[in-house]
Order: sequence, then structure tokens, then C-alpha cells
Amino acid sequence: MATVCTNECPQVKIQQLQHGNTNLTEFETSALNIGTAMTTESGAEYHIPGAKAGVTLIIVNPEKVRECADGCREALTSNFAIPKVWWEDCCKRANGYFGFEELPDADDKKIGGAKSWAFFQVKSFGQPTPQTTQVPTQPDASPGEKKPEDEYEWNKLNTFSRWYKETNHTVVLLFTQKEGRLKSEFQSCLQDPPPTLGELQDPFWIYPRLANEIIQLENSSVWRTRDMIRDVEKAREKAEKQFEAANPNYSHLHKIARHVVHVSETLKVGAVTLDSMRSHQEEFLRILGQEAGEKEPTAPIASRKIRSGLAFAHHMLVSYLHRSEANTARIQSETTLAFNKVSQEDSNISVQIADHTRTDSKAMRTIALVTMLFLPATFVSAIFSMSFFNSEGGVWKVSDKFWIYWVVAFLVTVATFAGWYFGEPYFAPKKINPAVRHQLSRREEHELAKQEKKEKKKGKGGRTPQLETQTETQLVAPKANGHELRDMSQNGVVRRPTAGEMV
Repeated sequence: MATVCTNECPQVKIQQLQHGNTNLTEFETSALNIGTAMTTESGAEYHIPGAKAGVTLIIVNPEKVRECADGCREALTSNFAIPKVWWEDCCKRANGYFGFEELPDADDKKIGGAKSWAFFQVKSFGQPTPQTTQVPTQPDASPGEKKPEDEYEWNKLNTFSRWYKETNHTVVLLFTQKEGRLKSEFQSCLQDPPPTLGELQDPFWIYPRLANEIIQLENSSVWRTRDMIRDVEKAREKAEKQFEAANPNYSHLHKIARHVVHVSETLKVGAVTLDSMRSHQEEFLRILGQEAGEKEPTAPIASRKIRSGLAFAHHMLVSYLHRSEANTARIQSETTLAFNKVSQEDSNISVQIADHTRTDSKAMRTIALVTMLFLPATFVSAIFSMSFFNSEGGVWKVSDKFWIYWVVAFLVTVATFAGWYFGEPYFAPKKINPAVRHQLSRREEHELAKQEKKEKKKGKGGRTPQLETQTETQLVAPKANGHELRDMSQNGVVRRPTAGEMV
């Protein structure tokens, strides 16, 4: 619930620069006092916004103001005609926008002012240190360690402006929570150099200056992601020269791809936002010229300069967008190449295993041939070495019990083949399920069956949910590339492991 913060309203920082005066009036006060003229402690005069030509910059903490709906939020809304939708979550969570609205004069016939609001956001990355320029190809050894691709922040430019036509005064509300270099740059770009009178006559004069700061941020983001991709390419090329086995870090590649997607998103939205500014300015200048009685309205030089600035900023963002899209293609190509190289090396290993198997098979054939060569002679020698034969006195004699040998040998042979015939289905390997990395062995299934019988004896009956899950989806996780492959089942249904999980 919103609270009234009349006595504890958050402080706002005000900077006011009057046209023709180089002295900057700067102080902090409650948002409730913005519409009151005063003399600061330093003796500088603060004029009500819109009283004289110039610019007033008000720096506001948006979160604190949003919580104070009936206090400073209401004061800002009433003083500068902030639309209600601007305070809603749809604008708070948007990834960029621009809005513009003309305000009527006292006679409600012509333009007496204008208000506009804009929002940009840029994903920025920290610069790598000499210790972090190397891109790891192995899985992360320490999950808590910060890496270059993890150091990022969202920089946001959220502004609302109110333009007074009669006095050529512009009020700019800069909504930001962060203190630092970026905030000071946004402040200085509106005051250095001071706006000319021609610029103050156009409510869009602030946006080329702000857009130039956005361009600097986007430039850094685009080339930082490019450097991440190039580091991955260099690491792969180095491994190839040293004939090292491919062992890519797919998590690292995924993080870079995510960053590139976000950078492309902010560039697309930023380009659309600038294009909206250009179209609104063109329509605004056309209406302003018609009100002045011009048959063919011609924009002043300052307004044409502003238009050119917006066009240049739009072109720069589109150019960076093409570079970012190229980065997207490069990281996708690198990921595909990494996966294909791993698959190729696995195939090479399979070929080598097949070669070794063929060599072993040839050796086994040789052993079998030698065995077949000596087996008949061995059988004959074994027969004649038995006590059923007697050659004493030079006369060969055969025992009348020799038939016992043949009967026993025949029965044992029949029993052997019968045991093999009836036991073969049980000892045969199970049918391979391609969706499972490792299936339960016969012994494991036997142990589960015994547990089920015990459960039935206890009166519970049937399989327990835990046993069902184990029987259908239990996977013994082997090691692969240093990762432990975990159970790949979802909702009790066995699924085929993805390429990322297999590596």
C-alpha cells in the first residue's frame, strides 16, 4: 500500500541552468518543493520550472518515488503531467519505449508545450583482467569463481521531459538508482555544452545527446561479446595446433550466446525507439509550422541538426545490430563445430576400437585353427590312453565294458546341449534401449523382484512408487568428460539424452 511521505519524502537532486548564464544552480530538496521558487544555501536563485529559458535536470530515485504514491509521486505527476501509465508495471518491466504528447496552450487551440518519456537499457560487461583472458575449455573447477562472462550489469536510461513553449524551458527527470560514472555522464551531456536558444525551442534536443551516450555503451557491449567469442576461437585453434582432443565447455558457450542475444535485443529496441523519436519530431515540426502560418513548413536549423543527430544515432545502432547478429552467427557456428568435433573424435575412437577388435578376432581365428588341428589327435590319444584298451603281450584287447564310455559321453553331451538351449534366453543380453545410458542388470532386477515380494508379504501390495521409478528410469551415471551423467528422466518417462547432456 502506498504511503504518504510528506515529512520523509526522498530527496531529489536539482540542477538548473538558465540560458545566457553559465552558473549552475545545484541543490537537493524534497520532491514536494520542486514547484516552489527558492534561494539555495549558496545564494543561487532557483526558479520555478518553466519560468525562464533554460534547462532543469531533476535526478530521482524511481523505487522510492513509486512507494510514495500520495506524496512526492503525486507532486511529480501534477507538476509535469506525467501519464498514469508511466508508473505502471508494463513500463517498469519494458525493454524500451518512447512516448510523446503535445500539450495545449491556455486557449486550448495551439501547442503550448510537450511532454515525452523514453527508456533505454544496455547490457554492459566488465573488462577482463590479464588473469581472466584465457577462456576455459574444461568444465568449471570451482562453481563459485567469477569469470569474465559472469561480470555484467544492466545500465538503464529512464527519462521524462516537460517542454514549455512560451519560455523555451525544458525539465528533464532522470530516474536512476545507481551512483557512478554513467550517471554523471548522462548529467553532463545535457549541460556540456549548454543548449542554444534554437535547441531549447525544440523539445527533442535532449535525445541526440542521450543517444550518443547509449551508442558508447552499445559499442562497448558489442565488442566485448565479440572478444569473448574470439577468445573461444583462439582456444580452439591453439588446441588444434597442439593436436589436443576437443573438450569444449558448453556452459561457457551458452553464456556467451545468451549475452549476444541480449545485446541484439537491446539494439533492436533502441533502433525502434530512435525511429519513433524521428517520426514524432517530424510530425511535431509540421504541426508547429502550420500553426505559424507557413504553407510549406521549414524546420529551423537547430531542429534539422537535432533530426540529423537522431538519424545518425539510429544508423549507428543498426550498424551495431548487424555486428551483433554476426556475433550470434559466429557463436552458433563455434558451438556447432565444437559438437561436431567431439562427435568426429568419438567416431575416430570407435573406428580404432573396431580395428583392435578385428585384430583380436583374427588372433582368435588363428587360435581356433590351431585347436582344430590338434583336437582330433588329442581325442584319439585320450581314447587309446584309457584302461579300456590293453596291448600287453603284443595283442590289442578291448574291454567288454567299453560301451559304458559311449553311454556316459552321449548323456553328458545331451545334457550340455539341453542346458545351453533352455538357458540361452536367460543369459542372452537384453535388448538395447537407446534412450537409456545404462540399464539394470539381471542381478539388479532380481534384487528388485525380491524387494517387491517382501512388500507384498507386508500387505502393501504392488510396487512402491520408488521401486517403479528405479525399475523404469534408474540410470547408473558413468563418467564422461569429467561430468557425472545424472538421471535423465522427467516425470517418470525415460527420454533420450540431449547432445549437451551426453558430452
